[in-house]
Amino acid sequence: KKRKMDHSGNKEKSIMRKQRRLIHLCHASRCSVEEGDYCSASPHCAEMKALRRHIVACKDNGCKYPKCLTSRHILGHYRRCKCESCPICIPVRKTVRQWRDNLVMIW
Repeated sequence: KKRKMDHSGNKEKSIMRKQRRLIHLCHASRCSVEEGDYCSASPHCAEMKALRRHIVACKDNGCKYPKCLTSRHILGHYRRCKCESCPICIPVRKTVRQWRDNLVMIW
Protein backbone atom coordinates (compact mmCIF):
# COMPACT_ATOMS: atom_id res chain seq x y z
CA LYS A 1 0.00 0.00 0.00
CA LYS A 2 1.56 3.26 -1.16
CA ARG A 3 1.12 6.44 0.80
CA LYS A 4 0.24 9.57 -1.08
CA MET A 5 2.68 12.37 -0.47
CA ASP A 6 1.18 15.56 0.91
CA HIS A 7 2.69 18.29 -1.21
CA SER A 8 0.23 20.95 -0.07
CA GLY A 9 2.79 22.34 2.40
CA ASN A 10 5.40 22.66 -0.33
CA LYS A 11 2.88 24.20 -2.70
CA GLU A 12 1.85 26.73 -0.07
CA LYS A 13 5.49 27.64 0.58
CA SER A 14 6.07 28.06 -3.15
CA ILE A 15 3.04 30.35 -3.46
CA MET A 16 4.20 32.43 -0.50
CA ARG A 17 7.73 32.70 -1.95
CA LYS A 18 6.31 33.95 -5.25
CA GLN A 19 4.03 36.42 -3.47
CA ARG A 20 6.95 37.76 -1.42
CA ARG A 21 9.12 38.14 -4.52
CA LEU A 22 6.37 40.07 -6.29
CA ILE A 23 5.76 42.27 -3.25
CA HIS A 24 9.49 43.01 -2.93
CA LEU A 25 9.78 43.81 -6.65
CA CYS A 26 6.67 46.00 -6.59
CA HIS A 27 7.98 47.85 -3.55
CA ALA A 28 11.38 48.38 -5.18
CA SER A 29 9.78 49.76 -8.33
CA ARG A 30 7.86 52.39 -6.35
CA CYS A 31 10.26 53.18 -3.51
CA SER A 32 11.64 56.71 -3.49
CA VAL A 33 14.62 55.92 -1.25
CA GLU A 34 17.82 56.70 -3.16
CA GLU A 35 20.11 53.86 -4.14
CA GLY A 36 22.59 53.24 -1.34
CA ASP A 37 20.35 54.78 1.32
CA TYR A 38 18.60 52.64 3.91
CA CYS A 39 14.97 51.77 3.22
CA SER A 40 13.16 51.27 6.52
CA ALA A 41 10.15 49.67 4.80
CA SER A 42 12.04 46.73 3.32
CA PRO A 43 15.41 45.15 4.07
CA HIS A 44 15.30 43.70 0.53
CA CYS A 45 14.78 47.02 -1.26
CA ALA A 46 18.34 47.62 -2.51
CA GLU A 47 18.69 44.01 -3.73
CA MET A 48 15.34 44.14 -5.51
CA LYS A 49 16.11 47.52 -7.11
CA ALA A 50 19.32 46.04 -8.55
CA LEU A 51 17.41 42.95 -9.68
CA ARG A 52 14.72 45.07 -11.39
CA ARG A 53 17.38 47.12 -13.17
CA HIS A 54 18.95 43.88 -14.43
CA ILE A 55 15.64 42.29 -15.45
CA VAL A 56 14.64 45.27 -17.60
CA ALA A 57 17.53 44.61 -19.97
CA CYS A 58 17.99 40.85 -19.61
CA LYS A 59 16.70 38.56 -22.35
CA ASP A 60 19.06 35.64 -21.63
CA ASN A 61 17.08 32.42 -21.04
CA GLY A 62 20.14 30.94 -19.36
CA CYS A 63 20.94 33.98 -17.21
CA LYS A 64 22.93 33.27 -14.05
CA TYR A 65 22.18 36.59 -12.32
CA PRO A 66 20.73 35.67 -8.90
CA LYS A 67 16.92 35.45 -8.97
CA CYS A 68 16.70 36.76 -12.56
CA LEU A 69 14.98 33.83 -14.24
CA THR A 70 12.56 33.09 -11.42
CA SER A 71 11.69 36.78 -11.10
CA ARG A 72 11.16 37.21 -14.84
CA HIS A 73 8.92 34.15 -14.80
CA ILE A 74 6.74 35.30 -11.91
CA LEU A 75 6.58 38.89 -13.21
CA GLY A 76 5.46 37.58 -16.60
CA HIS A 77 2.76 35.51 -14.93
CA TYR A 78 1.67 38.49 -12.81
CA ARG A 79 1.39 40.79 -15.83
CA ARG A 80 -0.62 38.28 -17.89
CA CYS A 81 -2.72 36.71 -15.12
CA LYS A 82 -6.45 37.27 -15.49
CA CYS A 83 -7.52 34.50 -13.11
CA GLU A 84 -9.89 35.86 -10.49
CA SER A 85 -8.86 33.17 -8.03
CA CYS A 86 -5.09 33.07 -8.59
CA PRO A 87 -3.55 32.31 -5.18
CA ILE A 88 -0.39 34.19 -6.15
CA CYS A 89 -1.64 37.32 -7.88
CA ILE A 90 -4.88 38.20 -6.09
CA PRO A 91 -3.28 38.83 -2.65
CA VAL A 92 -0.40 40.74 -4.26
CA ARG A 93 -2.75 42.93 -6.29
CA LYS A 94 -4.76 43.63 -3.14
CA THR A 95 -1.61 44.69 -1.28
CA VAL A 96 -0.42 46.90 -4.15
CA ARG A 97 -3.88 48.47 -4.36
CA GLN A 98 -3.78 49.21 -0.61
CA TRP A 99 -0.37 50.86 -1.03
CA ARG A 100 -1.71 53.01 -3.84
CA ASP A 101 -4.91 53.90 -1.99
CA ASN A 102 -3.08 54.74 1.23
CA LEU A 103 0.00 56.16 -0.49
CA VAL A 104 2.19 54.02 1.76
CA MET A 105 4.40 51.03 1.11
CA ILE A 106 4.41 49.19 4.40
CA TRP A 107 4.44 45.41 4.60
